[in-house]
Amino acid sequence: MRALQRQVADVWLATIETDTSLCQCHGMVAEAEVVAISTAFAITAARVLDLEVLQREHRAAYLDAKGSERLGQVTDGLVLIRNAEIHLPMILDPDSDRVLSLYGTEKGQLFRVIPRWKPYAELPLEVQNAKTPQRCHDAYKAAVEGESVIETLLDTLAWFLACDPSLARRTAAGELEYFPLPELWQHDYERRHPEWKRRAEVEAELREVAATRTPGGQFRAIRHRLIDGDGTTIAYCGFTRTRSGGCAFSEFPDQVTRDVRAGYTYYLETEKGTYLTADANGAPRVALHDDVLTVNGRPLMDVTLCPFDDEDPGESIWRSRFGLVSHDAFKYVEQRNASGR
Repeated sequence: MRALQRQVADVWLATIETDTSLCQCHGMVAEAEVVAISTAFAITAARVLDLEVLQREHRAAYLDAKGSERLGQVTDGLVLIRNAEIHLPMILDPDSDRVLSLYGTEKGQLFRVIPRWKPYAELPLEVQNAKTPQRCHDAYKAAVEGESVIETLLDTLAWFLACDPSLARRTAAGELEYFPLPELWQHDYERRHPEWKRRAEVEAELREVAATRTPGGQFRAIRHRLIDGDGTTIAYCGFTRTRSGGCAFSEFPDQVTRDVRAGYTYYLETEKGTYLTADANGAPRVALHDDVLTVNGRPLMDVTLCPFDDEDPGESIWRSRFGLVSHDAFKYVEQRNASGR
């Protein structure tokens, strides 16, 4: 247990010791090999606790508990990684979009990666075909893929603490040794202790609160809609009018409905950029009729919006923005607040 606690702390610090760099030609080039090295030691310690301590002592009861609890599934999913350790650097996704940079240090500019586990379908075939129990393959798909590496290690540590608190290595003051992890540099909430809330829990709470409040700004002007492969509208895109100008938004249709029901104003932007100079008087306004979004009596879904063209921002940028706010609650709340604009 002491080894696991120490190695989780080592993984945390390894995120600022990579060869990540900013290239003029290719942009952010992120890598996480040193994180993989530290992670290998951490999951080895976890596997010893899992197999030689808890499973040996509690047998079937322990295996049943692992299968029914999310933290246990994370632990099982990491067994698949432990049994394919040689491939570990290929299993980690450095996640270039989440790299954080810090200036003004003795070493100049530093980069920090926040790697995630790759989707099961992207794992090397040697890993997918590994003769690890099927429950471990299933657990990886259910509770590990796409998750932050450090979060899964904290989940595993939390699992062992829940199973047997006496395993914990604690300081004289009663705190878990090496925790909370030291604060590096961060833009929002980060879990640095196995007993703290997972980031996903915090994000869910933020989204729930954001959904009950109307957006910031004077009004929103809808310019485009994003549709999926089935032709379903997944987002409306446009700009929020603020006192200092405006900022872009990409919003879920259901949330637009809630906003309009709460009295917030959405218009259709019939000419690009007019929301910046006009007060939108006379512009088509979005209303609710029998809980359906309408414009001038027609369902919004049937109204033709501005087409995407080669102007900036193009469709790919709008989709990228929507992808960001869909997966990052902190960015979503920032967009809802229309803050700092």
